[in-house]
Amino acid sequence: MADEDELELSSDEEGGKKKGKKGGRKTLFLILGAVVVAAAAAGGGVWFLTRGEAPPEPPAQAESAPEAPAPKQAFYMPLDPPFVVNVGGSNSNRFLQVTIEVMARDEKVFDDVKKHMPAIRDALLLLFSSQDIEALGTIEGKQKLRQAVLAEIQRILQEETGSPGIERVYFTSFVTQ
Repeated sequence: MADEDELELSSDEEGGKKKGKKGGRKTLFLILGAVVVAAAAAGGGVWFLTRGEAPPEPPAQAESAPEAPAPKQAFYMPLDPPFVVNVGGSNSNRFLQVTIEVMARDEKVFDDVKKHMPAIRDALLLLFSSQDIEALGTIEGKQKLRQAVLAEIQRILQEETGSPGIERVYFTSFVTQ
């Protein structure tokens, strides 16, 4: 019987060792699982906190492209008083009243415009009085007249100063009657 007791004791010890190994593996798997979950949570937290802070990198092509220079500031000057002229057409008792503003990128141009205002007003009065009232009733007619006004002002400034100076002409009031 002593042999049986020793066998039972030795089998209990082996069983105890086996139980200890199984418990160790279980603990190891639990620890590894907890580490994986913690790492995933940490990674998710970092992603959540940093997703809106860093702007996306601009494409490499955008960096190599030269930036276009910003346009200079526009300045405006009215040509006062308004132009009032008789215009031709089917009815000779018609008139045109136009208020004009000119645009330049350099305020010094306006000194030239003021200096040569008599020549500019004379040329524009002749231009306005030669217009057909029916043509001025359309958008195309007004745009064509605006281009002609710009060309006249630029021509005079070019002749007198060597620079056209004015870039745009705006009709701020346009009345036909």
